[in-house]
Amino acid sequence: MSGFSKALKKSEQFQSISEKAAQGQFPLGLLGAAGIHKALLIHALCEECERRAFVVAPDEATANRLCDDLTAFGTRALLYPAKDISLLSEQWERPLRALLGPQGSASSG
Repeated sequence: MSGFSKALKKSEQFQSISEKAAQGQFPLGLLGAAGIHKALLIHALCEECERRAFVVAPDEATANRLCDDLTAFGTRALLYPAKDISLLSEQWERPLRALLGPQGSASSG
């Protein structure tokens, strides 16, 4: 465990997030933090809960940086490139409509 993880794990905020993760209360989101801070939180949570994480990034460049940061912290990270995902295929249309609701659209525009 790194010194950064030790310091983070002492905070009340981390304890609250860790409890939610341990109870399986997913998904968890973190807004307003820099990428490196998100990577540290993901690393520390995976370490604390002894679980893996599935992380969605807004774009491939951000995903690459996150993978690099997680690897630097000692967490095994894999990238699933966006080009390998077809969100407009029939297999995704029903789940996206359920997620977006009746006003949502699964088409690009």
